[in-house]
Amino acid sequence: MLPYLDCPRTWGISRETVRPAWGCMNAFDGLGEDAFKSLLDRLHLTAISWTGFDHAMAEIADRLDPEDPGDQTLMNLLNGFRSQVAEQEGTGV
Repeated sequence: MLPYLDCPRTWGISRETVRPAWGCMNAFDGLGEDAFKSLLDRLHLTAISWTGFDHAMAEIADRLDPEDPGDQTLMNLLNGFRSQVAEQEGTGV
């Protein structure tokens, strides 16, 4: 049986008792077991610290063209996200 991915609204409730709500659905519906196992074989998960993530976003922001409207938008988004992360306790940023 393939795993079931719940949306946050239904965590802790089994698939049998609740139908997916608000467009949340099993991401693996229609995917055969062999295809799912192949996907897991190719999946690589890594972890990064909040500080490392902040540095990576800063590097991206440094490469943006401040005169380009699209880059300005991305820079604003990155800086806003970075400031939100920095305000959270325990991130080390």
